[in-house]
Amino acid sequence: MVRRQQRYRLVDDRTRDRDSGARDASTEQKRLFLEEDKKEITKNGSFVKFTKAEYEIFSYLIKRKGFIVSRFELVDEVESISSEDGGSIAVIINRIRTKIEVNPKQPKYLQTIRGMGYKLVDR
Repeated sequence: MVRRQQRYRLVDDRTRDRDSGARDASTEQKRLFLEEDKKEITKNGSFVKFTKAEYEIFSYLIKRKGFIVSRFELVDEVESISSEDGGSIAVIINRIRTKIEVNPKQPKYLQTIRGMGYKLVDR
């Protein structure tokens, strides 16, 4: 039985200049992939080191890209987070941002939706 590899792309890397066909440099710098079979996340082709909790939260957010994910949903769906750890979710999200964002203080991709949760967007 051959398993098909699950690979999720966070950022569309197909943006090209219409005249020259060259890739947009700003897009080239933000390619993120989740390779589920390998349990790896790569950024611009380089492996990004995550803790177990960071990996599980980020991979869940990638699968739910474009949707708001509440803290309660993360507690229910992410194995390494328990209801007692609910407050640490913000800390883990901030650590993820430092690894994927150009400027973690002004995140483009992993946004906090006040009073609702987190949303991973493709910009």
